[in-house]
Amino acid sequence: MKKFVQNMVYNVIIKPEAEIELFEFLNWYKSKGVDLPVKFYKAVHQQLMIIEKTPFLFQIKYKEFRVAYTNKFNYGIHFTIELNTIYIHAFLHSKRQPLV
Repeated sequence: MKKFVQNMVYNVIIKPEAEIELFEFLNWYKSKGVDLPVKFYKAVHQQLMIIEKTPFLFQIKYKEFRVAYTNKFNYGIHFTIELNTIYIHAFLHSKRQPLV
């Protein structure tokens, strides 16, 4: 008889500062092109779904922070895992300094 391991369910909480950053980036892309905000949002959303399902897939980059990078856009989603909750701390362009 095979034993199946049940996947853990994680709550994802986007911190207010990170949410503000995300909206700022969306507005910036809106000023650059009609379809860019939608493409950017889809890239972030897709990566958030991967983080939610498999957060330990991503390496610890500094202290307890992990970073997942979006495809096509050079943004890192900086997050921590505490018990069954994933906290999104920042959305940063890869050229910006990470949190410390």
